[in-house]
Amino acid sequence: MAILTQSTTFIIGPVAKLLGYIMNWLFLGLDAIGIPNIGLAIIIFTFVTKLLMMPLTVKQMKFTKLSTVMQPELQAIQKKYKNTKDQNEMLKMQEETKAVYAKYGTSPTGGCAQLLIQFPILLALYRIIQNIPAYVPKIKLLLLQCFQVTTELCQLQDIRIS
Repeated sequence: MAILTQSTTFIIGPVAKLLGYIMNWLFLGLDAIGIPNIGLAIIIFTFVTKLLMMPLTVKQMKFTKLSTVMQPELQAIQKKYKNTKDQNEMLKMQEETKAVYAKYGTSPTGGCAQLLIQFPILLALYRIIQNIPAYVPKIKLLLLQCFQVTTELCQLQDIRIS
């Protein structure tokens, strides 16, 4: 059954498996205290995932603020060398741009790393919530029992109709 299998994609599969352990642990914890509610487990799981990604979010926000501070200086450099086709002038423009980034302690691709880390985590989070029975064995067992009961009822109904 397709809905009962975990993701096996290259990057998202292992991340989903790790987050799936957290989801299962949360559900079992709620079940142990007498609240076997998958909806509540999903809400708590979402908060836990958000907390785990908070350092990356803060770093991304700092980079965004630095970018707004650097932007006037970068625009001034671009304006200064606007109509330049000379190779040496272009190199000077690149050096001045690098100096601005160095002054603020960042790089032109500084904000990309956090997004590249967060994206697979968010995709794995979606995969887990979309396919909870694959990651929470107790839910998988309950779902299989429901399928079995439904199948037995359908067979019983066919016997009575005949």
